[in-house]
Amino acid sequence: MIDVEERTGLGLFARVERIARLALPFVVSVSLLVWIFERIDIRLALDHVTGDVLLRFVPMIVLFSAFTLAIEAHCLHRTVDARPADAAPLPRLVAARIKAACYLAGVLNHVLGAGGLALLLRKRTGASLAVATGIVLLLALLDVGLVLASIAIGGAILQVDDVGLRLGIVGGLVAAVGGGFVFLRAPIDLGPLERVRELPLFNAARLVPFGVLTELASLRLCMLGCFASLVAGLFAAFDVDVGPIQLLFGIAVMLAVAALPLAIAGIGTGQVVFVTVFSGLSRDAELLAMSIVLTTSIIVTRSVLGFFFAPEFTREAIAVPRESEGSA
Repeated sequence: MIDVEERTGLGLFARVERIARLALPFVVSVSLLVWIFERIDIRLALDHVTGDVLLRFVPMIVLFSAFTLAIEAHCLHRTVDARPADAAPLPRLVAARIKAACYLAGVLNHVLGAGGLALLLRKRTGASLAVATGIVLLLALLDVGLVLASIAIGGAILQVDDVGLRLGIVGGLVAAVGGGFVFLRAPIDLGPLERVRELPLFNAARLVPFGVLTELASLRLCMLGCFASLVAGLFAAFDVDVGPIQLLFGIAVMLAVAALPLAIAGIGTGQVVFVTVFSGLSRDAELLAMSIVLTTSIIVTRSVLGFFFAPEFTREAIAVPRESEGSA
């Protein structure tokens, strides 16, 4: 009887926890939107979104989406091709369709998008789920390292410390990412720690040849440059001037916050961060309008890619949460 009550209580707690975890991004997004709309009149912001602005910006978001998807596909192809495990080759076109399919799950939550990508990699290459997750983790760590380095460099040049940013902490995180790669790839026996770095989860970071790893880092840096170009195009579409260092620092902060699974597709967090980091370049209402255009355009283009570029993969990617819950 007690066991039944305990299991029932644990099951109820697990369901409540799952609901809370799923609801949190919605709550955060809505709360932040309410907060910023109380500070800035949304009607004034939308007045800045004109047909001319959209005509100038839409071609940029289309090119950005196509180019970054091609880079993502090549990164996946090269990582799998480096054989971090006994896995079947992954053609670039299949890699592009897999990545596009995960955009829909990623719109809801970055963790869901990453989980969907790992699952589809496992199914298409025959690698274990741990190895497939390690491939996704490797690319994510390269992105995080580059974004944090951009924040540290840009913040140091701009002498930023008035928004709660502590460059020493950011620099420490960059060093931690670099130290993690050194730990995994050190050509010496680490004794008891060997068991840790030989886990299949770390196969990609440990076994991908250094030349391929350098290529991947360069490609991820190119993706960061693509996003910088997109945001620069957004400023140009609104006829707002921005310096290159402030642009790099601002987008790095935006990407760092967007990587946190706090809100739905960066809605709310994206608006608050954009208005904050680019404060002073234009009126707050116009900056809010720019952030809305940027967030909306990314969500729309990625959703279109997910729906039409890879429908069968999309169904599998969306099924990831259900499979995860079933195995929990």
